[in-house]
Amino acid sequence: MKTIIAHDFGTSSAKASLFTVEGELLASNTIGFETVHEKPDYAVQDANAWWRAFCDNNRALLKGHEDAEVLCVSFSSAYPNCLLVDENAEPLHPAMIWQDTRAVDQARRISKALPEKYTARAPGHALSPDRSLVKLLWLKENCPEVYAKAAKMLPCAASFIIMKLTGEAVTDYAVAYGTAMIQRGTKEWTDEVLEIAGVSPTLMPALHDRSDVVGVVDERASEESGLPVGTKIVCGTVDSDCTCIGGGSDYMIDDRLQVRYTPYHFHHRTEVSGFMSILHGDNRFYNNIFVQHWPVEHEEPVMEPGFDVYLNERVGTEIFDDYMTYEEWISQFDFTKRPDMLALMNIHYRRLPVWIE
Repeated sequence: MKTIIAHDFGTSSAKASLFTVEGELLASNTIGFETVHEKPDYAVQDANAWWRAFCDNNRALLKGHEDAEVLCVSFSSAYPNCLLVDENAEPLHPAMIWQDTRAVDQARRISKALPEKYTARAPGHALSPDRSLVKLLWLKENCPEVYAKAAKMLPCAASFIIMKLTGEAVTDYAVAYGTAMIQRGTKEWTDEVLEIAGVSPTLMPALHDRSDVVGVVDERASEESGLPVGTKIVCGTVDSDCTCIGGGSDYMIDDRLQVRYTPYHFHHRTEVSGFMSILHGDNRFYNNIFVQHWPVEHEEPVMEPGFDVYLNERVGTEIFDDYMTYEEWISQFDFTKRPDMLALMNIHYRRLPVWIE
């Protein structure tokens, strides 16, 4: 049975779920961890507690599902954090999570030092003290011995877990935008910001798309994490983006889930950035390949990396047999009355009509 594991690192707990590739939830588990508030503006966590929660969650998910073939693991994380680690991904201090806003003075000074174009999106052109850059400057000034030992700065829990699993320090662009060290719409750390801040570019994790496979689980990490050797690790992204991707994408109508995924893409690229739902309007299906419903005689597949490609599959539109026609769908609305959108919600979430020539 082919499966996927998703880990969500929130502010107070790590939540994990095991899914089939068809989207069926097989198991879920949650493990909490403590946030320490030594002073009013301080909020830190033990990064090793993240790792223990990750490993224990994996074992809890796979218990009773020994037949599960884990194709990949991916992440959602709260952000922006700031965690300095050595070359072996060992934490050098308690992780400053997004709630930590102690670095008010550093935020004020770096905001004045940076050209206005780098603070234009910030209220009053002042960086918030929760940004990873600002936290990093606080550590540089107040914990110089820790800063001097650092090999990498990791801006979210997922980056730490991935480095423990693969040895690679990575983050995705959405997390990076929360650090104040990269301009939105760009694909590289901003050298001018790093130079003004006095931060070495070598301290920064590599940047990836959220869907990139950034490594695989090795033997050492497998023994600790409970994941099979060779399991692919996907970069993942921030919690807020995952909420937007998943929110409103399906709804339970007629005692079944009405999946409403509509993909959107990175600018000028073919990779899917995420999925959202279309609640209204023309949703005709263009340029789709419809795979037939009925079984066909099996032939030896043509092997591609990660895929079994069969040459004798036919195509068809059987999957749309129980969709309404446009005439059936539009007849549900009374255009002589002012619409009650709450009453019409089930109609909007039910399958929309399809046009098949």
